[in-house]
Amino acid sequence: MPIELQTNVSLVPEPAAPSHLVNIRWVTAFFQGLKKAPVRLVSTTDQIGTYNSTALTFTYGAQGPTTIDGELVAQNDRVLFTGQTDQRQNLVYEVTHVGVAGTDETVLTVADDFNDDSKIQTGVSVTVTDGDDHADSTWRLITGGTIVLNTTALEWELYVPPKTTEVHSENFLGDGALTSWAIVHSLATTDVSVSLYNNANHSLVLADVEVTDANTVTIRFALAPPAGASYRAVVIG
Repeated sequence: MPIELQTNVSLVPEPAAPSHLVNIRWVTAFFQGLKKAPVRLVSTTDQIGTYNSTALTFTYGAQGPTTIDGELVAQNDRVLFTGQTDQRQNLVYEVTHVGVAGTDETVLTVADDFNDDSKIQTGVSVTVTDGDDHADSTWRLITGGTIVLNTTALEWELYVPPKTTEVHSENFLGDGALTSWAIVHSLATTDVSVSLYNNANHSLVLADVEVTDANTVTIRFALAPPAGASYRAVVIG
C-alpha cells in the first residue's frame, strides 16, 4: 500500500530541531556521551575575555551584549568555543548573564554536560543551530588521549557528514516527434544512476542516457514514442 507522508518530521544525520528524527547509532552515541545537546552558536575566532578555571566562567572584556557569528547571544544560549588562543577554553558554555552597555560584561559558564573530565572525550560532536556562517554545522573534538578539564588543549574540527542518497523523479510525454528529453535533477553530481519506466504498464525501458552535467541527464530514444506516451525517469545520486 502506498504511503503519503505529510509531516514536518525529518530524518537527519545530526539533529538540531525538535522535529528531527535520528537513527539508533546517534541515540547510542548520545548516551555514551559522544553526542552533546545542540548549541545555538559557535565561535571560531578568539574571544577576548577572562576565563576563571575555578568558577568555570568566561567573562568578556568589554561591557554590553556580545555577538557571536553575527548573532546577539541571549540568556541561556548554549555556545561552543573552537577558536580560542588558549585552547583549554574551547568548551561548551551557557550564557548566564547578558551584559548591559556601560554597566557590566556578558558572562558564560561551562555547560553542565561539559564541566567535568568524565564528560569530555575524543570524538564528542556538537551541532550548531544558528549563526551567519555556521548554522546547521557540526563540530567534532579531535584531541586524543586523556583529556583533563582546564589542562588539555582542546581542538575541534568542522565535521561534514557523508552525503545521503538523493532521488529525483520526473514524468515526460512523447509527442510523435521528440526523441530526447533533458531531465534536470539538480543533485549537483555526475555520479548518478538513471532508470526509465513506461507509466502505462510500469515496465522498465532501455534507452540511451547521457550525463550532460552535474545537474542534468539527457534521455534519448532510438525512435520517437507516440503522442501521449508517458514515461518516468528516476535519477539517484
